[in-house]
Amino acid sequence: EGIDLAEEGFEDWLREQRQADTSPGPAVIASTPAAVLPRIIVCHFVETATPRPMGIEDALAQELTGHIARSQLIDAISHFSSRALSGPQVLPDAAAEFILTGQCRQHGNTLTVDATLTDASDHRGMWSDRQRIDLADFLAGEEFLTNQIAGQALRIIMSRSIAAGSSTPLPELDAHTLMLSAVALMHSFEKRHFHRAAAQLDAVIERCPAHPVPRAWLAQWHLLRIYQKWSDDVAADGVKAQNAILNALD
Repeated sequence: EGIDLAEEGFEDWLREQRQADTSPGPAVIASTPAAVLPRIIVCHFVETATPRPMGIEDALAQELTGHIARSQLIDAISHFSSRALSGPQVLPDAAAEFILTGQCRQHGNTLTVDATLTDASDHRGMWSDRQRIDLADFLAGEEFLTNQIAGQALRIIMSRSIAAGSSTPLPELDAHTLMLSAVALMHSFEKRHFHRAAAQLDAVIERCPAHPVPRAWLAQWHLLRIYQKWSDDVAADGVKAQNAILNALD
């Protein structure tokens, strides 16, 4: 219930968010506080079984950091900040909620990448995947591989947030879990999921009243309510959306 992310409307929206051009810098990519958005550390990918290292691990981690940051739904900590880390077991407890690690190897003209998403709280693997791409295509800037890995990692994180938001009382959930769950549910075509998103956004705003992100999404919620023809008072929802935007900019 509320966990399926395969709805056409949500897929289109998520694709647009990942493709948005925000020109991230090389250091800490996102600027929003971790209280509202979860954090993920992208560690450098280790080159294995490669006779002559080419520095692919840094290029791969940098591309993944940029793709995740462009989602605007998670704070992506640059691989440069985690360059000295050898794995999730040495991370400080408060460094991030999630860790993306992996390894890559070249065999002939093929680049094989293994990626693993880990929950930093208990160091359990949440997801792993293997992707292959022509090495020349990757070096030429082909983004299919990094799109697949970053997109799947974000999808897994959002799926877990939705599951937790559907089964756990709001006071027991972290603000970032509520935030991601709300964003996903507000793009659902089921009215009950849509209204659950509003309750979750209100809970985040109550905990983080000075943060602009949940207020901006609440404005979007009111506009979507009008667009979906679910509003009982279009004028009132329009005013609430405007007020939420003003409060977010204040």
